[in-house]
Amino acid sequence: MNRITRSSDEAHTKLKTLGFSCGDVAFIRDGQKVWQVYAHRGQQKVIAEALTQDKAWAEAARMAEVTN
Repeated sequence: MNRITRSSDEAHTKLKTLGFSCGDVAFIRDGQKVWQVYAHRGQQKVIAEALTQDKAWAEAARMAEVTN
């Protein structure tokens, strides 16, 4: 069975590999859907927002790598 992997799945895996607990939420701000990804590892926190789920996860993974 072929499985399509989304970039958000890859970013989630990367964050988990780095030891982060993480999740996401979508909400409406100023009439537009916004995705927020939150992750933490001890006292270290990452919060990323974007207009798509994949972009929010990619930004969170990038931020976590910079602080790693």
